[in-house]
Amino acid sequence: WISLRMNDHHYFNDFSRVSPLLFNHPELRVNRNGLFNYAKPEVRDHYMKLIAEVLERYDIDGVELDWIRTPNNFHAHELDAGREVLTAFVREAHRHTRAAAQRLGHPVKLAARVPATPEFAYKKGFDAVRWARDGLVDMIVASDFWSGCGDFPIERWRAQIGPDGAACTIIACTQCTYS
Repeated sequence: WISLRMNDHHYFNDFSRVSPLLFNHPELRVNRNGLFNYAKPEVRDHYMKLIAEVLERYDIDGVELDWIRTPNNFHAHELDAGREVLTAFVREAHRHTRAAAQRLGHPVKLAARVPATPEFAYKKGFDAVRWARDGLVDMIVASDFWSGCGDFPIERWRAQIGPDGAACTIIACTQCTYS
């Protein structure tokens, strides 16, 4: 598996670790801290090329789209439209994983790491329940990165996804750093 951070706030001042797109095009950011705005086609194209390159270059079992690091991918007024944008993005990533599976001769799965609860994920622009229902992701990795340690509502995920998304695995991922 390869995990790709889809919008990370780390290393903002280290030109060797961050895409030149971030530094050369401030108009593609959500805010001055440098987070990419996925409402911009250039941002989506940049990340889709990365997904395609990883799938072409490596014989892997899956790709995780790690949306948890800094889940502010849109301006507040763009969230409703942003959910549709990210669903289309995940749909395209799904097509890439399926094409890789056909080429490699074994399954290549797609996972999405999102906030711990379906409700908080949705509020941040991730319609992960829909992704699972539509068969676009093989796994939802529910992470407590922003909500602290606690009980993961796997049963709520499963109930909201329903029988249409029964093939989607729900995984709890703790990022607990609190004492």
